[in-house]
Amino acid sequence: MYTTTKKTGSRTLLLVVMVATIALASIAIVAAEARAGSFSDGFPKQVLMKGATVLQDGNFYYGTWNWYEAGEWNKVHADGLGGFPRADTVRAGSRLHIRTNKPERPASFRIRAYKKVDQFSTPIGTGRLLNTTFRRVERDGKTVGWDVFFRVNGPNRHYYLQTSGRWERVPDTHISYGASHENFHVKTTD
Repeated sequence: MYTTTKKTGSRTLLLVVMVATIALASIAIVAAEARAGSFSDGFPKQVLMKGATVLQDGNFYYGTWNWYEAGEWNKVHADGLGGFPRADTVRAGSRLHIRTNKPERPASFRIRAYKKVDQFSTPIGTGRLLNTTFRRVERDGKTVGWDVFFRVNGPNRHYYLQTSGRWERVPDTHISYGASHENFHVKTTD
């Protein structure tokens, strides 16, 4: 009899712990998604992707961000470490994209490609603006971000990529806005 009671108690405790863990995990996921959305006080996250595969996170270079909190607008000007990540290798002619996690479409999003950088990781020359197209990222029928597509056509070369995304203020709302600049790096093969 004692053994049966102990097993039932253990099973009940295990069930309670499992339910509590699932509830806490769900709260954390919802909070993280809400914070990364329209009203976030942080810069939109940018990642370089090929298809569904994330190649690299962007290296934050600099930006200015505005968000509404506690009844007032706040603004931050931030400098990152800059520099470029190690190159990911892709085939010449690859179609890549930068994914942002902000539901609002950027007012502008430019990608400038450089062939070389100096010993301080500063791009050499003026670079070349890449042609881009936008596509909405949806989850459960809601826009959660944007993909900015481009191609890297030159064979056997480095692409030091600098992105410049800008989101405009939406009048009569508390939606965050500003500009964010990040660095990425790919090397093409034949």
